[in-house]
Amino acid sequence: MAYVWHTTGSGKTLTSFKASQITHLSAQIKKVVFVVDRKDLDYQTTKEFNGFSKGSVDGTDNTRPTGQAIH
Repeated sequence: MAYVWHTTGSGKTLTSFKASQITHLSAQIKKVVFVVDRKDLDYQTTKEFNGFSKGSVDGTDNTRPTGQAIH
């Protein structure tokens, strides 16, 4: 497990995207989960992640299937 902590305007989204992308290349890593705590951040992150790599986000509005998918 890893955490990324940055301040406003410091490149969190790009850093998180690249860290997720690099982590996902490892054969030992099956899933990368990116959690946000606000709808505006969810929209921004989805838009930017998909801008970096089209179709890279598998999002949901319902956390129940997400919790099941993590296990």
